[in-house]
Amino acid sequence: MKTRLCVLIALLLPIAILSQTIVPAGNIHGTWTLAGSPYLIEGNTTILNGYTLTIEPGVTVEWQGSYTMFVQGRILAEGTATDTILFTAKIKEYGFNSIRFLNTPASNDTSRFTYCRIEYGKAYGLAPDNSGGGIGMIDYDKLVISHCLFYKNSALIMSDDNPAGGAIALNNSSPIIKNCKFYQNESLSGAGILCYNASNPE
Repeated sequence: MKTRLCVLIALLLPIAILSQTIVPAGNIHGTWTLAGSPYLIEGNTTILNGYTLTIEPGVTVEWQGSYTMFVQGRILAEGTATDTILFTAKIKEYGFNSIRFLNTPASNDTSRFTYCRIEYGKAYGLAPDNSGGGIGMIDYDKLVISHCLFYKNSALIMSDDNPAGGAIALNNSSPIIKNCKFYQNESLSGAGILCYNASNPE
C-alpha cells in the first residue's frame, strides 16, 4: 500500500508543479482560469481599451517584481466567499506597483473586484505613480469593489502635485466601495482610502 501511495504522489507531483502560467510584459485579456493558477506576472501589463480580463474564483495573481497592471478596458475579478482571488507579490518587501485605472475610457463596462484579497501593493515614484498602493484611479468612475480585503499595501512617497493613498487612491474618481476590510495599510496621507480632486465615491 505504501509503495502504491508513493508512486501516486510521484505521478501527481509534476502535474502540480506545471499548474502555473507565466504572464510576460504586454497586453492581456481573456479568462484566467483556476486550472492555470497561479499567474506569475513578469512585467508591466495592460488590458487594452475595449478588452476584458476575467479572473475566476480561487485564482492567485502573483507579481514577480515591481510591475503595474494598467486597466484601459475592463477587469472582472469576481471571487466567492469560499474562493477568494488573491493579488499578491512574490517579494513582499518590494511588492507590486498597483492596479491602475488612468483615464480609462468611459465607453467600457463596469470593472469589478469581488471577494478579492489585494496585498503588498506599493506605490512609488513621481505623481501619479506615488498614489494608490493597491488600486489607483484617475478620471474614472465605473468600478465596484465589494467584499475585498486590502492588506499591507503602502504609498510612502509624497509628491508636490498629488498626495498618496496606501490601499486605494482616487483622483477625480467615484467608484462604489462596499463591505471591504483594510488592515495594516500605510501611507503618509490616507492609509486606507484617499480621495482628492473632486472624488466622491459611494
